[in-house]
Amino acid sequence: MDGDELTGRRTAATSALAARYLARPNATHLLIIGSGRIARELAITHRDARPGLTRISVWSRSPERAVALADSLRAADLPADSVTDLALAASQADMISAATLSTEPLLQRAWIRPGTHLDLVGAFRPGMREADDSLVAASRVVCDTRAGVLAEADDVRVPIERGLLPVEQIYELAELCRGDAPGRQHADEITLFKSVGAALEDLAAAIVVYEGLQSA
Repeated sequence: MDGDELTGRRTAATSALAARYLARPNATHLLIIGSGRIARELAITHRDARPGLTRISVWSRSPERAVALADSLRAADLPADSVTDLALAASQADMISAATLSTEPLLQRAWIRPGTHLDLVGAFRPGMREADDSLVAASRVVCDTRAGVLAEADDVRVPIERGLLPVEQIYELAELCRGDAPGRQHADEITLFKSVGAALEDLAAAIVVYEGLQSA
């Protein structure tokens, strides 16, 4: 198994699973922020899990790379286009999936309309940010692993340290899947899934691949 391929696919699959509980069922517009390998996996996997998506917008600090990714997605029969105005695209999207290495918050609370679901899978180590404090504080926050996010994800850790986000209001995705914590509470709620990745996710994905090959 190729480690990078496995990680890319399980990262996107985890985000799609979180969106099942947190995004509005009638979401039709996905904004992808970033233009790398993970960004492409996120676009494909979210669309596979949610056929009702009718528009996928792609924004990148490099407009040329955004165009290239959108072209690649259209070649794979996805309804993709590239955009240059991040604020406008973010204000129109139902779901926003970010996969960047940004060290400054890209998404601002003022841009985000009620009911939006945020999927932040970049900014996976201290010093990186994809959303500002007020946006995170206004969101229902779910993470893949609480320990990992509190140790590594400044998108969540910094608002907590500044007293803007109570740590007890952060849930793990496993709690939603087990029914121990609720998913989206109402149509206007802003939800946020923060992923930093975990070795257990790679192991679970590897088991799925192995068992699939054994039964093929």
